Amino acid sequence: MAGVEPFSVGVMKGLIVRHLCNWMKKPIFDRDDILTIGYGYPNLIMGENYNGPGSPYWALKTFAILMLPDDHAFWKASPEPIPPLREQIALPYADMLIRRYPGHTTAFVPGRYSPYGHGQTPAKYGKFAYDTGFAFSVAKSTCEIAEAATDSMLAFVTGGYVYPRRICKSFYVTDTGIVSEWIPCEGIHVTTVITPTREGHIRRHLVISDKECIAYDSGFAVEIDVEKEVQQAGEDTALLANYYSSCLVRRLRGEGAGEIIPTACNTNLLHAMTRIPAIKYQIKKGRNEIETEIKAQYGKAF
Repeated sequence: MAGVEPFSVGVMKGLIVRHLCNWMKKPIFDRDDILTIGYGYPNLIMGENYNGPGSPYWALKTFAILMLPDDHAFWKASPEPIPPLREQIALPYADMLIRRYPGHTTAFVPGRYSPYGHGQTPAKYGKFAYDTGFAFSVAKSTCEIAEAATDSMLAFVTGGYVYPRRICKSFYVTDTGIVSEWIPCEGIHVTTVITPTREGHIRRHLVISDKECIAYDSGFAVEIDVEKEVQQAGEDTALLANYYSSCLVRRLRGEGAGEIIPTACNTNLLHAMTRIPAIKYQIKKGRNEIETEIKAQYGKAF
């Protein structure tokens, strides 16, 4: 409508058509065909204080294309695929590092929040990685690791509570990785280095703690109760897979073992039932160096 064409009209039409087809396959309507609050399905847990019954109808902005005149090139163009894009790129004004993988794209972020205290802030802004294929999870409580749903987080369990990354003391983003310094709770100081790889990413954490506790370094949440489901946890790895996606978490350094976290239902934004592969580390008093590799595939399993 503004005459701005970052891509050809065919590419932009392809984006819009695939966008609409993708959403229409999801259970986003109620029994009266009204759009619901949620993401991939009705889910009030991820809602905000300002949401109301009409909020989902911001989706109608998509149909602004109907303002185009009948003779516009958009209506005659065939939907085209996205052209080749850069595999990895830093977005300095968004404090993000974007990495494209076959079938999915990951945004690596340092943890930066709105000052207005929106709901589920650590889940929506504090995770290490946000992925187009796996979505992310929100917490039901901070009392149990299953209800905290700490996918793509390093979460500490101490004193009966779960403490993930919240606000960072400092961070910086480069073309090759992200470094953040953060304090999950009193007495624990963490410096995290995230480095994307060809199949996923590696997390290196330096943990200085004045107490002994447990920490879960977790991968992406994977849908369960579906075809060809695999759940494996061993001394060094944890694997979750189904017929269309998989996430493998591997311990490279530190004292710990693989574990499958049975997350509470309705925590993930795309799937009502998921599990999270993780390495459960033993954190000792003093200096701890732990390192975890995350590998993920979407569109096929390992």
